[in-house]
Amino acid sequence: MVLKQRFADGRTAYTNIGEQWLYIQQNAKEFQDTAAHYFEGSGAEKDCIGLIQYGNRQTEPIYKDFPQWVYSNDGQLFLTLT
Repeated sequence: MVLKQRFADGRTAYTNIGEQWLYIQQNAKEFQDTAAHYFEGSGAEKDCIGLIQYGNRQTEPIYKDFPQWVYSNDGQLFLTLT
């Protein structure tokens, strides 16, 4: 699976998150624990609506200010995250 993130400045990022991944929404208990470790008190978690965990506990934040999607490896839309 591929996470596609389109940033406000026009950049687009593609991250291969593999087949084993987890989307943690902001209202889940696990979000608080993971966000506290990931953001380390920067305050950026207030703009984050979820987290993708994949691979060996790698984390990608999902922000409310720009569109983000998960695509299957054949290019088909799997999930719209925002």
